Amino acid sequence: MKRKNILSSTLVVSAVLILLAGFGSTVRAQQSPQAKMFVADSGVVSLTPNQKLRVSVTTTNDNDTIGIRFRRCTYAFQAEGLLAVNSTRISPVLNLASNQTRFVDEYVENGLENLSLRVRVGAKRPDFVVTFQIINVITGETQIYTSGGIEDQDSWIPQ
Repeated sequence: MKRKNILSSTLVVSAVLILLAGFGSTVRAQQSPQAKMFVADSGVVSLTPNQKLRVSVTTTNDNDTIGIRFRRCTYAFQAEGLLAVNSTRISPVLNLASNQTRFVDEYVENGLENLSLRVRVGAKRPDFVVTFQIINVITGETQIYTSGGIEDQDSWIPQ
């Protein structure tokens, strides 16, 4: 009889310990939040064959280097004025020191006059300024049509 009580007590204690061990002991990896990107966007721009879009980036931080990327999308006109993505190109990370300016020139490719393009500049910090210019390649006339406009958003650049 004494042996039955000891066996029963042992089983009950074991069951309670197993139940207690099962509650709240789930191990979970800590999820890191997705990195935010700070992005300046040219919007969709239609260029003529004698124009180029120049995108210039400079940092506003005097003592630090910032990594930036350019993303270029071209769009083709479809029926009823709709635009469809034709191609996308993303640059590698380019380091921009406090005394530097980086720029890219984008042209309309020969025979593709019905394309429009959009250039976005992204970085993990907001301390940069972007200037978008449309330049006439024949006369050199320059039109600055926007500057700045940096917004934070979820990452659009594959990490």
